[in-house]
Amino acid sequence: MEIRPNTTETLRYQDLLIDRTLAQDITQELSLPDYQPEIKRLLRVSATVQPPTRYIGGGNIEFSGNVDFNILYAGEDGALYCFPTSADYTLRTAADGENTLSYLPDENMTCYALIEPDLVNGRVAGPRKLTVRCRMRAHVRAWGGSSPEEIWTGKLCGTPQRLRTELTVARVLNGTGAPLQVSDEILLERASESDDTRIVTAEACVLPEEITTAADRVSCRGQLCLKLLLQRDVRESDAETTEPMLPTVISRKIPFTADIPVEGLLPGGEAVVQGSCTELNLILEDGKILCEAELLLDARTQHRESLSYTADLCCIGQHTTVETSAEHACRPVRCINTNFSQNETLAAKETSLPTAARLADVHGTVLPDSIALTSEGSRCVVSGTCRYSLIYLSDGELASRELELPFRYTLDMGQTPAGGESAIAYDHSVRIVNCKARLDERDGRLNIDAELCLSLRLWENVTFYPVATVKVDAPCQTPVGSRTIYYPLPGETLWSVAKRYCSSVEQLSTKNHLPAAIRADDPASLGGAHIVVI
Repeated sequence: MEIRPNTTETLRYQDLLIDRTLAQDITQELSLPDYQPEIKRLLRVSATVQPPTRYIGGGNIEFSGNVDFNILYAGEDGALYCFPTSADYTLRTAADGENTLSYLPDENMTCYALIEPDLVNGRVAGPRKLTVRCRMRAHVRAWGGSSPEEIWTGKLCGTPQRLRTELTVARVLNGTGAPLQVSDEILLERASESDDTRIVTAEACVLPEEITTAADRVSCRGQLCLKLLLQRDVRESDAETTEPMLPTVISRKIPFTADIPVEGLLPGGEAVVQGSCTELNLILEDGKILCEAELLLDARTQHRESLSYTADLCCIGQHTTVETSAEHACRPVRCINTNFSQNETLAAKETSLPTAARLADVHGTVLPDSIALTSEGSRCVVSGTCRYSLIYLSDGELASRELELPFRYTLDMGQTPAGGESAIAYDHSVRIVNCKARLDERDGRLNIDAELCLSLRLWENVTFYPVATVKVDAPCQTPVGSRTIYYPLPGETLWSVAKRYCSSVEQLSTKNHLPAAIRADDPASLGGAHIVVI
């Protein structure tokens, strides 16, 4: 027979319900529009994932959005051209697993996907035809409310007493801000030549710099890092050369401030912020470039909550059999938003660039699968690999080459994990927001300087053991007028003695003049007593 005393307990806390990686391959067969020059050589294909929309229902979680491709190629005239295009993506996962379906959706649920492009490449099938491929990788996490209950059997006659334990756990939340508009005006150095100049392509990356939290809100100050490639086409009157001119690279940082609503965030919480440029409009006229961009910022937050649970239980006057269950939660460690640099110098033989090559552009990406985190006490090391795509001019022709360079960055976690290195978990985003390359004409050395943006949320996986089932037996039979003297064994506590004799912790403490303000399961709770009067 199941009983439910008035003092039965239901815990409520947040647990990680879904933690998995999804992959999807996107392949597009493309034809250049008539106004685009024909392809002589494909130089680079890059991809940017736009923030997804999320749908939860029917036991499934779905993320969908667009991936923007930037295709750089050399035309028949030898100049640099770009063909931008987009493709749709949809990533689905079933919310299977024990008790998961009942939490979807749930007011305590937080679900997000960190999506990065991987293995982006292209192949030319004809002067105006090409194929692009991209593998999408998404790390999906869903945090939901967990509510394990106690199951009681037997006839309860006595009064339950509980051994309470406190645990610090994390509440994980997610919020997305409203679209943010920013603008700027860039003056060209040679305004008189603007009629012969065209914008080849543009890259825009969001760099969060200062993040603060308040109740139900995350404030972010940062910069939109903008890089433009401008090409001045050779005119027929330029008789001094027939070689294509190198593009001009213009970099600009546009400041912004924004508030991101995060319902339920408590003061003192921490956050990591990521941003995307969802729309970029550029107009070149009268020797200047007018820039208008739309940004979308997303915040992942965590704050501390105190969880009090029953680690053991006994009933006064009745023998009680208790079983616990292993439950899982997370303890917040730290949220880190920072940027760091990678500065590398490579000898000519390491780059394999042709002699007398001249650099036109460099583009950098971080390989998603290369990111690893290791903890060293209160410090952690983030390592990974950057891939740099170089476009250069050699013998009058534009060509490209890729290099991979490792990076390593050490930072302070603020605390040493209680459960050791294996208990540390994290989600992250590492992006290159700005990079430059310089080729030394004297010895062929290549210098690469890149600025990387890191968003890192750290937590510690913890396992705790609350009471799950309680079996109440028949009441204890104690002869009238008897007195029991117990000799505690080494390591026994006030709680273990009280549970053994179905007695009250308070009564034993008072009767034996034991020290106060000590937990009943503390080794010092018996105060060194050699006997205990029951």
